[in-house]
Amino acid sequence: MSITRPNNPPRSVSRLFLILAVLAAINVLWVWPSSAAMAEGGIEVVEDDRQVEFPNELSFTMTAESSEDIVEIQLLYRIAGSGVWSYAYADLIPGKRVTSNLDLVVAGSTYLPPGVDVEYYYVITDSLGNTHATEIQSVEYLDGRYDWERTQIDPLTLLHHGLSQSRVTVVSREVEDALSHIRSLLDMDNLVDHLEAIRGVIYNSNSEARNAFPRQSQTITDSQVFGGFAFPNNRVFVGIGFRTRIISHESAHLMLDQAVGPNALPVPSWLDEGFAGYVEPGSRAFSGSSLSGRGLPLKSMTRLSGTPQSIGTFYRKAESVVAYMIQEFGVDSFQGLIARLSQGDTMDQALNRAYGFDLSGLEARWSTDDGPPTAPPPGRQSQGTPWASFSSVMIGGLAVVVVAAWALKSVMRKLRPEYPTEEGLQPWEDPDLMEWDDDE
Repeated sequence: MSITRPNNPPRSVSRLFLILAVLAAINVLWVWPSSAAMAEGGIEVVEDDRQVEFPNELSFTMTAESSEDIVEIQLLYRIAGSGVWSYAYADLIPGKRVTSNLDLVVAGSTYLPPGVDVEYYYVITDSLGNTHATEIQSVEYLDGRYDWERTQIDPLTLLHHGLSQSRVTVVSREVEDALSHIRSLLDMDNLVDHLEAIRGVIYNSNSEARNAFPRQSQTITDSQVFGGFAFPNNRVFVGIGFRTRIISHESAHLMLDQAVGPNALPVPSWLDEGFAGYVEPGSRAFSGSSLSGRGLPLKSMTRLSGTPQSIGTFYRKAESVVAYMIQEFGVDSFQGLIARLSQGDTMDQALNRAYGFDLSGLEARWSTDDGPPTAPPPGRQSQGTPWASFSSVMIGGLAVVVVAAWALKSVMRKLRPEYPTEEGLQPWEDPDLMEWDDDE
């Protein structure tokens, strides 16, 4: 094997390289003093503080010094994991030492859920146009009224307070099984090592969570319709009650969002809520024939809204449809639907490829399913606590017991402080939330 050596470069080219190298060296020697002087008298941050004023503001205070007047301070911030930075400018009087105070409103239309990490940094500019960008730092936005404890159930981190260790242990084991079931249904078992971490903030009662929830109508707030809110873009949810059902329900929203991925169109609420309801341990989906004709058609159930009663119907129908899809046609078909949605298919396209019919066809087939259980007539609670099964014969006796309990409670209130009121949820959210935790 022969090796061909490259031709030697012409002398003119070598001479040109030598001249360029000499000029580069001269340029470095010429610029170095001014660069050193700038480093000695450059912009420096001497104080950086942030405060969480839950549930209204995030406050940032920063003091900087410079050999030249500082004329501008810009704060850039984002939710950790987001690719979009927002910014704000501080009002300041130029000077060689300045302090900026910036308050970010995180309530109302700019609501921020508790449990998220906010990343931020500053860009400081002096009168000569020199800029200095600080390192990226992070602050956890959390309700400071409570001492939060953390429990890790991969990929979920739960933040909770005031619970017995025995309760945390029992519920954690149940949640671990529920998350494993969700991963299996979504065909995510081979992606366990690549799942993005999710976080849940759990309050103990509706009154505790009132300021942590996003703004709702007064009717919805007074009716205590929702037991939790999931925020897929932030990989966090906020819920009421350290219960397996509410934790698995809200976790399912976040995991479904990860399963369909960033290329999918927005997942309609009937699929999102229906899947979250279906995976709740102990859930009971009613037959399609007993719910047919109630509420909106599937094509109009893209968003969850309405009165407390109509929202209850929405939940029951959505769960029934998803249960029908999985139980009637198998898990493989459902996983095929998720896979097609992840490719950017519309719902009709994904259904046709995975099931062989579109959304109208799904509703037509579901509405003829007459398998048990049968939904009760409209207006009645469909998934209540065991009290709902009492017959009318026992109501009189129950009334006597209630009166006696009320009298006893009045006496006991005078002897010791009353337990905090568990304000509870509607039956379709978490019917057992009104039970007081005996461990506490």
